[in-house]
Amino acid sequence: MAMLAPLSPCPVVGIHVRRTDKYREAKLQKLEDYLKLVDIWFDVNERNYQNNHSISSNNCTNKRMLFVASDTPVLKDVVKETCLMTYELMHALQGDANEKLHSLDYLYSQFYLQNEKDSSMEVTMEATTEYKPKHDNPTELWAEKGDIIVVSGPVNQDGIVQATNLRLKTRGKFPIYFLKKHTKFENFPAFANINTR
Repeated sequence: MAMLAPLSPCPVVGIHVRRTDKYREAKLQKLEDYLKLVDIWFDVNERNYQNNHSISSNNCTNKRMLFVASDTPVLKDVVKETCLMTYELMHALQGDANEKLHSLDYLYSQFYLQNEKDSSMEVTMEATTEYKPKHDNPTELWAEKGDIIVVSGPVNQDGIVQATNLRLKTRGKFPIYFLKKHTKFENFPAFANINTR
């Protein structure tokens, strides 16, 4: 992909919209749905850029522009392989791009749970907020923010999954939109088996 002009240090949002196969394979997302989220992103990040004195306002345009690109962050649906490829390329170019993706239809790991034929596949995620069902319902899973939730497919149309809360050691239904990717960090000695003399 060639750029006609450098975009840094201005904020950029990449939008991936495809129409050719939507009527057969995936739910149509209106362009307005994408642009609402882009406007929210710009509203939040314009404040960040205004507070950052290292970025001169002369370097950035005051207009919101529309590009067809794979810049960061990316707003898309992840049902199609090209969208997944864009996300994977973001990882290769800049490291962990998890926080730079917003999908209108599926969470990244949810896509694989939905389409995986092996029903034993599990994805470890983290609760983004406290969740207590409105009614005392034994089939629903309770969680505190930060709880590790193991999701096993499939994902229901209403966004509810079967999951296990590892802290409470309980299993039940949980809204997938209250989950995010869980990143596990391990301490280990680098190059422990290498002779350094």
